[in-house]
Amino acid sequence: MEEVVKGKMKVALIIATIHRKAELECLLASLLGQTYREFMVILADQNPVGFLVPLLAKFKKKLNIKHLYVPANGVSNARNAGIEAMPDDAQLIAFPDDDCFYEPDTLEQAVNYLRTYSECSGILGQWQVPGASYFAFSPQKINRYSAFRRGETYTFFFRLTPAVKALHYDPLIGPGTGLPWGCGEDTDYLLRFMEVAEYAVFRVADVHVRHPASNVDCAYEKIYAYAAGRMYLLRKHDYPLWFQIFTVVYPLLRMPLDGRKKFKYRWNMFWGRLVSFWQKNRNN
Repeated sequence: MEEVVKGKMKVALIIATIHRKAELECLLASLLGQTYREFMVILADQNPVGFLVPLLAKFKKKLNIKHLYVPANGVSNARNAGIEAMPDDAQLIAFPDDDCFYEPDTLEQAVNYLRTYSECSGILGQWQVPGASYFAFSPQKINRYSAFRRGETYTFFFRLTPAVKALHYDPLIGPGTGLPWGCGEDTDYLLRFMEVAEYAVFRVADVHVRHPASNVDCAYEKIYAYAAGRMYLLRKHDYPLWFQIFTVVYPLLRMPLDGRKKFKYRWNMFWGRLVSFWQKNRNN
């Protein structure tokens, strides 16, 4: 790959947060320990006014934080408010979750990769649960299908071109909207980013993010909202019928690999996707 830009690249880190203090403090502490320092935090706060003030007081002199109060009407709206508040000189954008945290060299590795390789408009880092080992692999080009396996928002590190700066999250999708589609905003943003990006997106091994595992004991209502969001997303982006059907049955295929602990979770996910798929196609 061809080496390109040298020098500093300013990163805008947009964090949507609600109902969390300890996790957010862990994230901010990890940002304080970054070996790469050319970044700012845009905190889209959906909590009651004052909820985070004591916490942010610990970091306000050590981190460049722009604190926004945003109505609690969904994570996508919160991230969009953060996008609107980005400084004009930002060159890269990332969206860490409020319950993830970065390794000390996460930003340095991400910036170095994007600064080095011209044919890369964005990267997806590797995430693992706290305490788990990272593993090595060659860079993997993301396409319309692998985006569904690797499209976690907190692993995004994207170049900011004018087209990308105009790109927003779909406010109808994601947690907190009160609408049926409880997930998929991250993959939707990734798919639309790839449509406007100048070059390809790659998943890379050396950009590391810690994030907790999915809660397999969550209520059926939440699992169904996630399932409905996935099927909505497939229809929105005109995925072929075979892929929609594969997506419905995929939780069943995972059952032998996941074991008894995730049996109920996978079964409920299957039923949620099946119901969503059936209702939409019956209505059509």
